[in-house]
Amino acid sequence: MVVRKKYDHWGIEITTWNKTNVVAYVDCDCGQLARRELGKYNHFKCSSCKKEYKLSNGSYIEIRAEKN
Repeated sequence: MVVRKKYDHWGIEITTWNKTNVVAYVDCDCGQLARRELGKYNHFKCSSCKKEYKLSNGSYIEIRAEKN
């Protein structure tokens, strides 16, 4: 299980000392930061690789695309 780093609005990593800050970004698998999507609670999307992440059981996991 990958533990993704979380960042606030200014790009500062959220640690135990500033854990009350609102999460605005999470680490993406491609090395970029996935940005929180407006209007969606705890839902993040990477602008470069288009992967999406959500908060599940305290960690951010990738949302798998549904195959039709």
